[in-house]
Amino acid sequence: MRYRCGILLFIVIMIPAIVFAGERNEKWEGVDKAVVERIAKEQGREASEPFINTEQGDLMLFLFLTAGAVGGFIAGYSYRALAEQKNDSREKTA
Repeated sequence: MRYRCGILLFIVIMIPAIVFAGERNEKWEGVDKAVVERIAKEQGREASEPFINTEQGDLMLFLFLTAGAVGGFIAGYSYRALAEQKNDSREKTA
């Protein structure tokens, strides 16, 4: 019974989602265009070019990869100090 209810619920949710997903072909605007640029234009300021343009090629992917590698190295290097239990029994007996 639970299996049938699960399948029915899946169908009831997925069919309208699939049908209505194809109706809107416009691209979603990000926060920069929807909010920041609109408020900047209202205040009389125009958008300027970014210092580092991450829209070119795979620069954003490379930056995320580099940040992940650096973070992984730091976490791996620090793991021993974080997970190691210190044995103070020698100090107590001496």
